[in-house]
Amino acid sequence: MVMLVILVLGAATLLISSFSPFALKNTRQEGATAALMQARNALISFAITHGDTHPTPPASPNHVHGYLPCMDIDGRNLSNNPAEGQSDLNCGTEDVSMIGRFPWKTLGLQTLHDGDHECLWYAVSGTYKNNPKTSLMNWDTSGL
Repeated sequence: MVMLVILVLGAATLLISSFSPFALKNTRQEGATAALMQARNALISFAITHGDTHPTPPASPNHVHGYLPCMDIDGRNLSNNPAEGQSDLNCGTEDVSMIGRFPWKTLGLQTLHDGDHECLWYAVSGTYKNNPKTSLMNWDTSGL
């Protein structure tokens, strides 16, 4: 009988501790960290391959790697239909930094969420936007 009481108390303690605020916060943080790592890797891959997948004439000053995709500003496409996760075709004014939602669909990913299950936000420096391209982009361009 004593062993049964100890077993029940141990199981109850384990069950209650798994629902503690600290455990839930830790689980949310781990999910957010994984999503951010996946987003970072996809952006690095896009930047590395951009010059190969979006060729420009070799004499052009924009024939370099390193450009980043535009953000998803409003969750709609050119026809004003829902298109969450697709980057907009134009990132605003040249050399002006922009902010919007992370373009997960454009990068070939599943929907990425933070710990509160919100879509990730994404800011891109004006000197790294792929459209309109900056005339300042070269091998040693610093971000803003």
